[in-house]
Amino acid sequence: MKMIVGKTNRVDDALKRLDMLTREENLLAAAKTLEVAQHVDDKVTVIEEVLQDVNGNVRATQEFTCHVDQSISATKEVICGVRDDVTETRVLTQLVDNKVTAIKELSYELRSEVDEIRGDARSVNDNIKVTKHGAPRLFIFFIYIPTIPIHTLNSNV
Repeated sequence: MKMIVGKTNRVDDALKRLDMLTREENLLAAAKTLEVAQHVDDKVTVIEEVLQDVNGNVRATQEFTCHVDQSISATKEVICGVRDDVTETRVLTQLVDNKVTAIKELSYELRSEVDEIRGDARSVNDNIKVTKHGAPRLFIFFIYIPTIPIHTLNSNV
């Protein structure tokens, strides 16, 4: 019986050792799982930080795009202002051109009237020569000198 009892103790001891080894194995597996979970958690944290950086870069890009859009709008306004200035310059150039044309017309009219005055002056000169050398009769003549009022010249210019 001792042998049987002795053998039973050995079996009990072996079962106890097996139970203890199984518990240790479970604890090691749980520790390894915890270590892997911690490692995964660290990786997830790093991925979150990268995503936040990407999100920050996207926001910065959106803000930069908004600034570029505002700059383009300001440039369009400046170009529109330049276009308006060019139009005004064209109108002013046309007005100056019209006034130059009016001055040319007045100069032409004045030149033709000066030519008429010269013709009349020659005729007066001829009459003076006739009178000086003696004329058989008395000549009465009228000289018509057309004049242009000064206010007419100023209003046409």
